[in-house]
Amino acid sequence: MNNIKKFEEYFKIDRMVETFLKSFETPINESDSNKDYETELKRMKGDIKGEFKINIKLITTFGAGIGSILPIVDNLMKNSSFELDTRSIILLTIAGISMILIDESKYKKDNKNIKIANEYEELVSDTRNIMSELKLCGFPNAGTGTNNGSDNSVLNKVVNTLKAIYDIYKKVKTIIIDSKFSKHISRGVVTTFKGFSEMLSYSAMLIPVMNGINAIIGTYDVNMETFLQNSIYFISGLGIIVAKHGVSYLIAKLKNFLNLSKEDKDELKNEIDNTDIRKLSDTNNNSNIINENS
Repeated sequence: MNNIKKFEEYFKIDRMVETFLKSFETPINESDSNKDYETELKRMKGDIKGEFKINIKLITTFGAGIGSILPIVDNLMKNSSFELDTRSIILLTIAGISMILIDESKYKKDNKNIKIANEYEELVSDTRNIMSELKLCGFPNAGTGTNNGSDNSVLNKVVNTLKAIYDIYKKVKTIIIDSKFSKHISRGVVTTFKGFSEMLSYSAMLIPVMNGINAIIGTYDVNMETFLQNSIYFISGLGIIVAKHGVSYLIAKLKNFLNLSKEDKDELKNEIDNTDIRKLSDTNNNSNIINENS
């Protein structure tokens, strides 16, 4: 019975990966909910009259990156039966991002580097302010992210979700870096990893990947629990699909976001066509072998 369940889960992950890749072929349109996030983010950037100030610098620096992640957190929350308003979703997301950035080595306190030390202190101070804002929004136990202080922390789940999102993004980007087309792709896509902050900086690559993750959430009714449970399998499944079809398969799906020249797109098309011909040839050869041995 367990083997049957694993078999079904494997093919579900396989379908999720296909849904993820197919989303790259669909033009990205701004939804009304995205506009709600943008409106609220702008309002929050100007909201300095209250007792606490939220991390305005973080929103200003990574506005587009944060904006592309918000629909994912929001939809996962809804599918998990959390009823939260837009402001609470934004605060939880920014709090989660802040906590991850604090853990990144770049932002850890370094007495030998005054600039990094100051950035670290500023980020810690801003995070405290966000926690205070969360309390005002109905999260008195902001340290655990819940109203009752239980161990089932909403904020912890958001942090783990953001880390899983980063791992998926990193897998896609690693595949692209390994591609022979990488030298023709904009530096923001192929540059080496420096952590979560770098992911947020390159919205041209981030937005289609986040759009793909959102497509999975909407199609398969994924919630916080199932997203975290399946993210590792999804990353493995993505690697298997790309290994099966070739790196060019993924590049072709993302070609509209990678700023490839017409010549590179033509070369990519020829490479895929040749790969398909080789696969067809292999299939025919295998078929002949089977017939001869029959």
